[in-house]
Amino acid sequence: MPRWKMSLGVLVLSLLLLSAVASLVMEYFAPSGAGRIWMGGLLMVLGGIITCSATRCYKRFVPDTDTRPRAVIEAYPSPFFLMGQDGVVECLNPAAAAMLSLLGLDSRFPPVVQRLAETSLAQGMDHLPDHPAQAVYIRMGEKDAYYLPRIFCIPNKKGGAVGVAIMLVDVTRVRWMDELRTGQIATVSHEIKTPLTAIRVMLHLLLEKKFGDLNTDQEEMMRTACGDCERLLRTLNHLLELSRLEAGAELMQMAPERPEELVGLAVGAASEIASLRGIRLETETAPGCPDVRVDAARFGHVLGNFLSNAVKFSPARSTVRVRVSEGEGGYVRFSVIDQGAGIAEEFQNRIFDRFFRLPGSGSEGVGLGLSIAREIVRAHQGRIGVVSAPGRGCEFYCELPPKN
Repeated sequence: MPRWKMSLGVLVLSLLLLSAVASLVMEYFAPSGAGRIWMGGLLMVLGGIITCSATRCYKRFVPDTDTRPRAVIEAYPSPFFLMGQDGVVECLNPAAAAMLSLLGLDSRFPPVVQRLAETSLAQGMDHLPDHPAQAVYIRMGEKDAYYLPRIFCIPNKKGGAVGVAIMLVDVTRVRWMDELRTGQIATVSHEIKTPLTAIRVMLHLLLEKKFGDLNTDQEEMMRTACGDCERLLRTLNHLLELSRLEAGAELMQMAPERPEELVGLAVGAASEIASLRGIRLETETAPGCPDVRVDAARFGHVLGNFLSNAVKFSPARSTVRVRVSEGEGGYVRFSVIDQGAGIAEEFQNRIFDRFFRLPGSGSEGVGLGLSIAREIVRAHQGRIGVVSAPGRGCEFYCELPPKN
């Protein structure tokens, strides 16, 4: 309710209360004319005091809800917009106005932001990217800029959305530093891979005894060196793949696929290693799940990584379930659920970071598999995460939008 209406209500209520008290006082304590005049003046002064006190109490305990939020929005340094259901900008702060002025737009978003806002409004879902690679590129005059669009739906009572609030966070510097880091990793990995490949070839030639026989100790040393070389090459290949994915240079061969077929391929590839550990793989697919548009080979890496981790960390003769169900906002959710030791809450936010390995896991990997899986899912405009608790197993999941 507007502040002036509340103030008027307080004033009217105070006067009504005062008039009722005045009538009683006049009737019983001031029956004569002179007494009424004296008592009336006293009541007028008392009424003024009551009204001022009531207004002062209201100002103290009821904040001005009309101006404070707007003042916060206007003082915010990042561009902020409010868009209605008709796609028109209804409110913006000075930073947003300055951006539109530089872009030569009149109360309209940059096209890339407009599309994201309309999609969020239609789906009734927030769009909250958190990685610099998900920033949108906007050129303002002679300046290249990257903004992370944070889009919040404004719900109505019926569960839909009446509009969206859009905040554009400038991540230009972070994006440039991330690209520099990714480029350096890719360059170093490539420079190391070339001589390492040559070393690998020479080691295999020695093991095949192309240059003469080897005694038992020499052959054992060559085999150890070959194994170390293969592990280094796998790590370098993973680093190069991760760098290409983060830079957006890895082209995806997208095509509509049935979710159960994608799961079937991944389970078939993991069945041999699961049977060696006595682990049973089970699949379940919810009816009515729509097709998804994916790069089947790349997405197979995601499910394969989930399954290999589940088999590796599950106790023998346990069960690993692969489930396809409907996720939030109509997305298709792929889950791999094991019966292992679980992951403590303090490590769950770091499990997808590159080179991160759980303390005490004893794994031979270098901690890049889940990082690559995260980038592949992001390239599909999807979501990835884990649900776990110590002693209760893990559910690694990813959610992909339907093909439409």
